Amino acid sequence: MCFSATASFSVAGILTGIGIASVYKNKLKSHRMFASIPFFFAVQQFFEGLLWLKISAQNNLLNDVFSYIFLIFAFILWPIWIPISLSNTEKMFLKRRILRVFGVFGAFFSLCSTYILMTFNIEAQVLSCHISYNFSFNNHLNTVALIFYCIVVVVPFFVSSLSCSKLFGASLIFSLLMTYLFARIALTSVWCFFAAILSILVFVSILKENSAGKILKL
Repeated sequence: MCFSATASFSVAGILTGIGIASVYKNKLKSHRMFASIPFFFAVQQFFEGLLWLKISAQNNLLNDVFSYIFLIFAFILWPIWIPISLSNTEKMFLKRRILRVFGVFGAFFSLCSTYILMTFNIEAQVLSCHISYNFSFNNHLNTVALIFYCIVVVVPFFVSSLSCSKLFGASLIFSLLMTYLFARIALTSVWCFFAAILSILVFVSILKENSAGKILKL
């Protein structure tokens, strides 16, 4: 599969509509953060689309700006947003506490990511029709970071009681494995692209939660 500005902008456009619909259809205050996930993925994909347009220009300031905005979403926003948004929706006390612990770990990961983004050089380049974000530090740290990232971003979906949450988590794992096998050199970009598409399940979950709420009221 060949990625491009068109692919990123197309997904951004679709998810903008789905994100707005998800927020509009959501009737529960506790689900607001969760319902907005597709919209934020749309914003992230929009900036990677802009990066595709500028990445061929060497030493371009906009290249760096768009790269960092995309990575802020990937490594700073999602590790906090996902576990906290799921904890807000959780009705079971024990699961809510567990999800908040994941939120603490996510916050720690985000702080570490902030330090890395501010300290190390990060270069975005096109390799085999994908954008590769290259970090100038030890590859062993990359592996540890990926494992920790998966724990704080993927595992919470298996803890959550929300509709479609386990399907979302399983789909994230499957897409990660496929990306690791076939596009490892651009794992950050490609996996975020698939995760963005999978965020459509958030809208499905919101619709199911609303339906379940109406049934309970009856």
